[in-house]
Amino acid sequence: LPRAAGTGEPAADLQPSGPLILLVDDNADMRDYLGRLLSQHWAVRMVGDGQAALAAAREQTPDLVLADVMMPGLDGFQLLRALRADERTCAAPVLLLSARAGEEAAVEGLDAGADDYLIKPFSARELLARVRTHLALAQLRRESAARETRARQAAERAADRSARLQAVTAALVDIRAPAQVAAVVVEQGVAAMGASAGGLALLDAGLGELDLIHQVGYPPGQQSEWLRFPLAAPIPLAEAARTGIPIWLETRAERAARYPDLAGADAGAWAALPLLIGGRAIGALGLRFAGPRSFDEAERAFLSALAQQGAQAIDRARLDAAERRVQDELAQAQRRATFLADAGALLASSLDEQTTLKRLARLCVPFLADICAVDLVLDDGAIRRVAVAHVDPAKERVLHLLSPPTLPLPPPVEQLQQALAAGKSTFVPVLDETRLIEQAGDDDQRALLLALGAYRSPIVVPLTARGRLIGALSFATSDPARRYGPADLALVEELARRAAVALDNAHLYHEARELARDERRHASSLRMLT
Repeated sequence: LPRAAGTGEPAADLQPSGPLILLVDDNADMRDYLGRLLSQHWAVRMVGDGQAALAAAREQTPDLVLADVMMPGLDGFQLLRALRADERTCAAPVLLLSARAGEEAAVEGLDAGADDYLIKPFSARELLARVRTHLALAQLRRESAARETRARQAAERAADRSARLQAVTAALVDIRAPAQVAAVVVEQGVAAMGASAGGLALLDAGLGELDLIHQVGYPPGQQSEWLRFPLAAPIPLAEAARTGIPIWLETRAERAARYPDLAGADAGAWAALPLLIGGRAIGALGLRFAGPRSFDEAERAFLSALAQQGAQAIDRARLDAAERRVQDELAQAQRRATFLADAGALLASSLDEQTTLKRLARLCVPFLADICAVDLVLDDGAIRRVAVAHVDPAKERVLHLLSPPTLPLPPPVEQLQQALAAGKSTFVPVLDETRLIEQAGDDDQRALLLALGAYRSPIVVPLTARGRLIGALSFATSDPARRYGPADLALVEELARRAAVALDNAHLYHEARELARDERRHASSLRMLT
């Protein structure tokens, strides 16, 4: 048997389980007697002095300390104070044994912080009863403390979840983009639940697919693999979005049984919650955990509330975006109407076509284009450029050098020829810049093209009136971020229609004046003859 610390006597046999009693007595006979008595019911460790008892208690916290008061060195009272001062041993019940009889001695022991005080001699039954009672009380105190700790931790978690929901609410007030909403919801959910990864996907109902718009914690390979996936995919996130029902998977085995395709995944528990608006799923929130875990009622309620907040915020963001688009379209329509009114006034202000067309090209830049050119078709079919404008005055001078017949840019030669031949607008949403350089006939032209720089999205609109081809308006952008669309094409076609009518009216006016002049000359000649 192991020998008792501080003595030459063997210690009692320590039972493999059950409460541990630390027995401290400098009297070997008493220590041996008590050891045999107590070891019939509990595990016992015996030491012969207070200092050895303190060391043994710090090495392995006992469930109860039974100590003699009168010991050399560190006596029972000093040992008691040392045990109470150490957070590792402060909760262990201490029973003091003393040969000092009388109420005063017992009170002194209890005042010192002892849980009980026994006066020698005492009966074995009384000792065992008191030890059993204090062990039971200590167990109750530990269970109560554990319940209190669990309750406090649950309250703290509930308070943390409540605070996070409030933080999410506050953060989502000013957010107007679904991706930003997803970032707040996913990151708060991962932090609150201690998840290893999380993501939020939105449903593209037209294609029957889910777009993962925010994710954290996933390896790079998985991030790219699941950026977009079918609504019918056999995974928790897709099923939650498909059915509108939360998915709770608490163990890897449960997940593997329900989703065999995920059997080899490293994760343990999963939670996937639909994002519902009016009972209709617009996406899903998913959390993944490194190991198994249960989801209690409070946690499920928290995640459901978080998913609901996310769904409402995303719906608001979409409605706001749609409203902004409508407002932008209305504002753009108003600006275009104002532009057309200004253009109409300009076209009606003069019958000098060259002056009018130069002013028109200048009006189009930069509202309608970064580059504008006006070409007229002469009676012999040749093309004459009568006006150019560029947002950059230095490059405008280059445009004059690139005018027909040298090199009609912008637009590309074949695009201008195609529009004039067909009498219809031509529109190239994305222009291959290498083709521009290929059109250069020599090094000088190539240098001019390089000096002009890249231009994009060219539009050519023919000027036609009463079935007669007058010329063409050409537009292009130099900003990579600026691309023309159908609304721009409709606007320039309306502008071209008005310009063609104005040019035709000017042409008719000049013809009428010339005819009147000819008639006056003819009348004058007749008078002279008569």
